[in-house]
Amino acid sequence: MWIWTVALICGLAPIGVRSLAIAAGEVPAGASPENPARDFVLRLKDGQTRFRQGEIITVELGYGADPQAPVKGFPDHPDQPGLAVDRFLLSPRSGVMDPLRDFLATVGAWAGRAPRRVPFVKAGGPWTAADINEWFRFDNPGRYTLSVLAHTVRSRFEALGNRPATAKTLTSNSVDFEIVPADPAWQAATLNKALGRLDAEFGAPDQGCRILRFLATPQAVEKMVEHYADQGVCESEYRYGLFAYPDREYAVRRMEDGILDPSTAVSAGYLDTLARLSAYVDHAEFLPSKDEEHLGTTDWGIGGSTVALAESIRAEQNRYVRELLGALGDKLVKPRALCLKAIFDSPFLGQPTLLESGDPATIAQLRRQIAALFTELPIFEQSMLLFTRWGNIASPAMIPVLKQIYENPPEGSNEQFIACVLDDLYRLDPAEGRALILTEMKRLRPRLDLRFVRLLPDKEIPELDDPLLRNLQAGNGDEDTILQLIGRYATPSIFPQVMAIAGPRVERLPCQAQAAFLIYAARSDPLQGAAMLDRLLKQPKGCALMTLSEVASRQMTPEIERLVIERLNDSDPQTAAGAAGILGRYGSAEAEPSLWDRLEKWHADWAGRASELPDGSGIALRNGLETALESALIDALGAGQAWFAGPDDLARLAGLCVSSGGCRRVQEITAQAAATPNVNVYGSPDGRRGSVAQYQVDSIGSLKRKLAQFPEGTQFTWLFSGDQRDGASVLADLRAFLKSHGMTIR
Repeated sequence: MWIWTVALICGLAPIGVRSLAIAAGEVPAGASPENPARDFVLRLKDGQTRFRQGEIITVELGYGADPQAPVKGFPDHPDQPGLAVDRFLLSPRSGVMDPLRDFLATVGAWAGRAPRRVPFVKAGGPWTAADINEWFRFDNPGRYTLSVLAHTVRSRFEALGNRPATAKTLTSNSVDFEIVPADPAWQAATLNKALGRLDAEFGAPDQGCRILRFLATPQAVEKMVEHYADQGVCESEYRYGLFAYPDREYAVRRMEDGILDPSTAVSAGYLDTLARLSAYVDHAEFLPSKDEEHLGTTDWGIGGSTVALAESIRAEQNRYVRELLGALGDKLVKPRALCLKAIFDSPFLGQPTLLESGDPATIAQLRRQIAALFTELPIFEQSMLLFTRWGNIASPAMIPVLKQIYENPPEGSNEQFIACVLDDLYRLDPAEGRALILTEMKRLRPRLDLRFVRLLPDKEIPELDDPLLRNLQAGNGDEDTILQLIGRYATPSIFPQVMAIAGPRVERLPCQAQAAFLIYAARSDPLQGAAMLDRLLKQPKGCALMTLSEVASRQMTPEIERLVIERLNDSDPQTAAGAAGILGRYGSAEAEPSLWDRLEKWHADWAGRASELPDGSGIALRNGLETALESALIDALGAGQAWFAGPDDLARLAGLCVSSGGCRRVQEITAQAAATPNVNVYGSPDGRRGSVAQYQVDSIGSLKRKLAQFPEGTQFTWLFSGDQRDGASVLADLRAFLKSHGMTIR
């Protein structure tokens, strides 16, 4: 999904434009320090040098690699040194286009999987494969020369960020190849090959759609349109293939035909891609300039939608959603079900959705239709609606559907799916949903994945004591789920029996079950529970820190808090950082002095050594765990739940930060604290989340506790994400609360 904010990839540093200036630096292991460029080798897969237009051209990159070493897409471990590719250097460049240029110019930034994979070349092998079709579309046959520019990095994590100042730039050898026109017979055979892979029961369907993406024939366009909504397996490949097709008007026309075709399924992504393509067809002035500056670069920040282009895309999206609404009656059953899902998913760009601005009678009718066809959807699509779009489709018409699914779950459904069905049924019909949930919990093998769905809000359910204990005693191999249910709902009355079974092997329990059992123990016998957790934390391996966080989030007793404070001074910075985060989120006000003491100790160790600390954190960076500890302490003290960070506290934080990232975070918190505080609330009524100034909250109750810490006379600004009618009641409640504390909200 493309979004309009600065993106982080997998929690790492944002991908930035990489400088191509040569800088001094170390040569990674596996290359020759005398001449590292000699060891940076580019070769064509299988030695092939002649390719038809539309044929996949695969190159292989090695850095000090054995010629017989295997070829892999990614390294085995992300902390290995190697090369980050900056650019594919192609000559000549006339008649060559960037196939993603136009698409990238419609998006402001990126989150999630990159639009094209940037190769990382591990020092010492294996070889890394890359399809250069992702960077080049060859419109002119002829002979071409290719080489690759890259820079040294200490790990693949580092390759994902901006270029380090010490990086050395290397250029590979050159390879020559020829592009010849594709003959119709080869194109037809390649199309059949791709379709065969799409239909294969085993193997990788994405290989088939990747062939279609690069083939660039009218027949390939037709098949991409036909298969676009096939459970999202190849959606991104088809999106890029349709954008890269030279005859854009033809691609738009075929996609428009698909909306009206009774047998063609349409997804939200289909509508969005069509809207972007259509906006370009109608407004050629929005097309990015055809400069060659970015051709072959691995950075994708080559554009950014203008306001006018974004508005045009929104208008096209609305138009195509309305066309699809009109075509629903002509669609065959299975395509109609997928088209309905597309309507409930659309649009992407943040404007009011159909559900927020449409006619209530039409929306109610659509909800009845999706309920009637719900079981016709593939289970993947059912899951997506139940998990991510439930608020859009929820209606009384779904009650019998959910009961039917629960009683006869589709083939391929799992515990997560069953739990979600019951959770959604509970929201629509609390009495019926609760009865079925309790029935499921009493099963010898409950079909519930409690990592994703919490189900009932009760703290204790006495009627579950006997069946849960009986099932635990049966030792049927499902102790994980049963112990999680005990930790959530059992009363202390069965604690001795549960302790006898689970206590002696608490260290060997799966992490979630371990945490649930210790939460139950801390609730039933605080001293004994804390003693068991203390023993567990002294084990050299396992999931002790995660367990400690889980226990603290649910059962932060004084005994548990003491254990967390002890870990705050652990010699392992990762453990200490985890403890700081726990105290910031769940600790009492009595924990604040311990956090200050730990930050002062850290500052004493690192003062004057900022050059040794990275601008970032993580296990892959030298001293990255130390900056992670600094960041955790700053966040806990500057944005903790149980205390208020006033001007003196923030000034004290500014005097104790050392790393550039840590000091920048202090500045961010200080700026948030100085501004008029925003109260931002989002989420459903049974799962409110939000923030006020720099503080994050996970319920209306925790929001009120945090608001009460602000000085009398503070004026807040109200923000709300969701149904404004629902927000009005929340605002009225908060306004009355703040008034009683001498504060206001506008």
